[in-house]
Amino acid sequence: MEMFLRRLLGFALFFAPALILGASDPGFRLFFARGEPGHGWRMEWHGAVGYDYFVRGSGDLHNWRLLPLTVAGEGGHVERPVEDPAQAMFLQLLGWEQTEVPWVTEASVSPRAEYQLLLSEALGRPVSFHIYLPPPYDLQPQRRFPVLYWLHGSGPGVVGIPPIIQYFHSAIHTRQIPPIIIVFPNGLPQGMWVNAKDGRSPVEAIVIDELIHHIDHHYRTVPSRAGRIVEGFSMGGYGAARFGLKHHERFGAFSMLGSGPMHLDFLALAPGLVPIEERRRIFAEVYGEDMDYFVEQSPWYLAGLHAEDVAASVIRQVVGEEDWVLPQNRFFHERLVELGIAHEYRELPGVGHNTMEVFNALGADNFEFYNRFLRGGDD
Repeated sequence: MEMFLRRLLGFALFFAPALILGASDPGFRLFFARGEPGHGWRMEWHGAVGYDYFVRGSGDLHNWRLLPLTVAGEGGHVERPVEDPAQAMFLQLLGWEQTEVPWVTEASVSPRAEYQLLLSEALGRPVSFHIYLPPPYDLQPQRRFPVLYWLHGSGPGVVGIPPIIQYFHSAIHTRQIPPIIIVFPNGLPQGMWVNAKDGRSPVEAIVIDELIHHIDHHYRTVPSRAGRIVEGFSMGGYGAARFGLKHHERFGAFSMLGSGPMHLDFLALAPGLVPIEERRRIFAEVYGEDMDYFVEQSPWYLAGLHAEDVAASVIRQVVGEEDWVLPQNRFFHERLVELGIAHEYRELPGVGHNTMEVFNALGADNFEFYNRFLRGGDD
């Protein structure tokens, strides 16, 4: 009963200011509608007191979230946080949390990672990224270096930066690979390295149209496809496949590790996949609940469009035999074979869904991929 009263009071605090203030705001609109089965409810509040929100829930009010909508701002798009005291109290009373798109992450704990901010024109706000510079970068001021763009998997990508840097730093130190710059873009926890259909999260555009130019302008890079590799794990492998195929003029090589999703039905009911409720949320937020849009972004579809364009690219696909994404990786491998796209394909015995397990299982063979491109890449 106490929780019910708290929630009732919360609704009163939320709706009363909205309706009162909305009466004087000609742009005010309030939507409250049941979504498709299993998708919960969605309420949108637009135009009141200068900010927009939407609320999404699953029937259990405790699991609902109040999030800011993207609204047009000067120079692009901005996310407007909940600042009104009544709305803050509303969140607290219902036990909801404000969720803000984490375009600026915390800095990595790796001592070799530089934490930087890029002022994105697409967003009109800063976006964080990390960069690793090899030791020869400071010792050889006239030298230019190739760049590896490492795309993280789902979740907080910053967590995976230290072991990746340590791995490549050691390989450079032992001369297993030439010195390279490594850039770690911010792809959001589940941004899928795609431009969200509703335009609020243009992850792909930020990397391709802004970050690459920023890196080439501010660092001594090899500023062509002959000096760029894109690689990633899990969601990042999916992103690397997309970028390598679609933006073949930018990247001369791409590597997909434990990649997913590589199939054509994002909401498929099959064992071992990401829980369906989580996939439905991503499907709504990124792909606008549009399966055609999902397919058009897929590596499978892009491979068909760009098979001839990547004839000179160095391509690698690796997956563990114990990895839950193995079936969909086999599906994509067969697609590349069908299209005549030359690529290296490896299945690693005893390896699950873990980046460092993949690297360790590959051993010294892993470095052959980078060396094959860096010592003979096509421009």
